[in-house]
Amino acid sequence: MEAKRVSSEKRIIWVDVVKYICILMVMLSHLEVKTALWQVFYSPFFLSAFLFVSGYVYIPEKKGFKKFLYKKFRQLFIPWLIFSLFNIFLSQILSFNAHRELFTELMWNFLQIRGQGDGVWFVAALFVAFIPFYFFINWYESKSDKIGGGTAYVPLQS
Repeated sequence: MEAKRVSSEKRIIWVDVVKYICILMVMLSHLEVKTALWQVFYSPFFLSAFLFVSGYVYIPEKKGFKKFLYKKFRQLFIPWLIFSLFNIFLSQILSFNAHRELFTELMWNFLQIRGQGDGVWFVAALFVAFIPFYFFINWYESKSDKIGGGTAYVPLQS
């Protein structure tokens, strides 16, 4: 299998599947009922795998920070907002625990106050983490003496 630079338009299916499974598993780890085995092993594994795979396929944006931020807003922030709302609405309907007003939980979720309807916090964290990562990668790509030879390459499907 030959390693080639992946264009920003081409999707790598196995990466999307891994990220989907990891997102689902991290969300499930925030359920009110879970086993000790789930808490000890699965929760940290899926979160780490999600963050690793997201960075593994990152390609520096050559069209400027504004374009980069808009793209990440579409890819991460909007889905985070939709799934957060879905998560809060479901917990309001299905949970037996006491809840605050819907508006209060939505505000706490938006502000990312820990433990308050933040079941998909890791997507918001990824959105925020990509901002300094953008500047670091652009700085690194501009260097002539790169460690390990330079630009990131990922294997394509055969």
